[in-house]
Parts: sequence; structure tokens; C-alpha cells
Amino acid sequence: MSLYVFCKLIDVLEEVVFFKLKECRLCLSLRRNDNLKTTLLIICTLIVDSTSVRAEYFGELNTLTLQCLQFVDDRTCRKALIEIESLQRKAIAAKNYSCQTNALGLGADLIMHSLRLNREDSALSMLNGVNNICDGI
Repeated sequence: MSLYVFCKLIDVLEEVVFFKLKECRLCLSLRRNDNLKTTLLIICTLIVDSTSVRAEYFGELNTLTLQCLQFVDDRTCRKALIEIESLQRKAIAAKNYSCQTNALGLGADLIMHSLRLNREDSALSMLNGVNNICDGI
């Protein structure tokens, strides 16, 4: 995962849990340490999972999506797509069409990314939208 993508991930997580990880200036020291990046990703995911019920639901979706983007593992990407499909169906039932649109966009970005087309930036943007717009679904 590139430094840029990791810092975008921190931005997404920061908005979800209001956690100011960027202020620690960790992104500047992560240029070549993939193990540290992975460890911080796991820690951030645990923080997301522990903050609230909303974060608990989105924590799994975030974790699967971010793992799909990082490792491009078919199994993980498939699980992420199943979660996204479930979310977009819930959004339809709740008549939250903005949430549905963001979920569909995120799913499309993950499919494109799993085909080895670089869609990290777009997927992270859509994930951010899902986290903000789909609250309460």
C-alpha cells in the first residue's frame, strides 16, 4: 500500500472515530515500513470497532474494504462486496438513495480494483461517503 493510500485511510478512519492520528505525524515515518503500516491499520480498525455500534458495523465493512484494496485478495474482496450489497439493500429499504448510490459506487470500485485497475482513491472516497451517509442503516 502506498504512503498516499495509507494517509487517505487515516483520513477515512479519522472521520469515522474523530481520532486525530494524523497529528502524530505517523504518515511521515511510514515510507518503508510495511509491517508498521499493517500494524497501524489493524490498530485503527480495532479503534473503529470499539467506539460505537455504528463503528462496529462499519468496522467490518471498512476492514474488508481496506484489506481488499491493500492485498487484492479475491476472498476478502468477495466478502467486502457481500457486505456492500447487504448495505445497499438496507439503504433501498430505508429509502436512503444517497447511501445506496455510494454503496454501489464502492462495490464498482472494488470490482475494478480486483481486476488490477487502480481504483484506490475512488474506493477510499466512496468508503468515506458510505461511512458518513449511511449512518443509521
